[in-house]
Amino acid sequence: MLRRDLLLSLPTLLALRNSTLAATFSGQRLGLAIQSYAHRWKSSHSSLKYPAFRDALDVMDHGREIGVGSLQIDMTDWDRGLAQKVHSSCESYDMKIEGSLRLPQAVGDVDRFTREIKIGKEAGVTLFHTVLGGARYEVFTRLADYEQWKSTLRRTLELAETVARKQGVQIAVENHQDLQTSEWIELMDSLSSSQIGICLDTGSNLGLLESPLEVVRRLAPYTLSVHLKDVAVHAVEDGFEMTAAPLGQGILDLPEMLSILRADAPRVEYHLKMPTCDALHVPCMRDAYWSTFPEKSGIDLARTLTLIQKKGLPKLPQISSISPEGKLVLEEKNILDSFSYAGSSLGFYQIQIMKAQAEDH
Repeated sequence: MLRRDLLLSLPTLLALRNSTLAATFSGQRLGLAIQSYAHRWKSSHSSLKYPAFRDALDVMDHGREIGVGSLQIDMTDWDRGLAQKVHSSCESYDMKIEGSLRLPQAVGDVDRFTREIKIGKEAGVTLFHTVLGGARYEVFTRLADYEQWKSTLRRTLELAETVARKQGVQIAVENHQDLQTSEWIELMDSLSSSQIGICLDTGSNLGLLESPLEVVRRLAPYTLSVHLKDVAVHAVEDGFEMTAAPLGQGILDLPEMLSILRADAPRVEYHLKMPTCDALHVPCMRDAYWSTFPEKSGIDLARTLTLIQKKGLPKLPQISSISPEGKLVLEEKNILDSFSYAGSSLGFYQIQIMKAQAEDH
């Protein structure tokens, strides 16, 4: 094929890929992770246009207006009364719910974990989201400390798996810049349980110098839920900064990621994760960053920095400098822009009210 013919065929190929996504996602509404409303969730700021969400019911009411199909939200402080109201709202709004909670830290914590699982079940939750730890290079400065923490993970997940199996639910553990992909696979294979899988964040492991597309490709078979995120980046002297971007405005190949996930994890829910916040600093050119990566290849660093140089922005927005009301305005715009893109370019269902609201902003 001549180069000219290849260039002429690219729009056709892209249109074909988008039409394929539209066919596979037909009727599926995009979900929302509560982190997308970091400024509005239980906020102390008084706003007439963007009132604070006091509980899950408030978020669900708003979610129905913008077309949310599934809500992933913290439920550690729920009681049975709230759970029953959430269940009723799910049925009325045709909305699914995933509950976020903390894993049992020891045998003595299993009762608390079991109680929260049971309350979640009363709300109709059958899949629970959780995390293991924070960004590896921020939490640990010594390899020994990281290895000691890592040695506790399997036991923690075994405790959770036993409860999940008895209660007939599943637990999706988010890749949270803590484990590398090979470590996730090793952990999932060692557990070998249908009760435990991964909540796949499509952009998170870039902070560990891993290719986001390759992460999705390798972890898709273990995935039970998805944090759909786009990422914007910016080069700095000692590494780079990264932040969530509205879908379609970052560097990730979201259509290709979704094609992989639809093939290997066809029944998962997708939750927009669009926290409107300051960028995360990844100091990958400093020695301290590498203290817990004794075997990581310099090729990973070179590939990541090349990507940053090619697709990085001159600067990233400084959200902390914006007024409280301004943060709420931007937060809502970022969410609506993401839902609009998901409907127009990724094949998700898009309702008309979303378009009208997007025009208001």
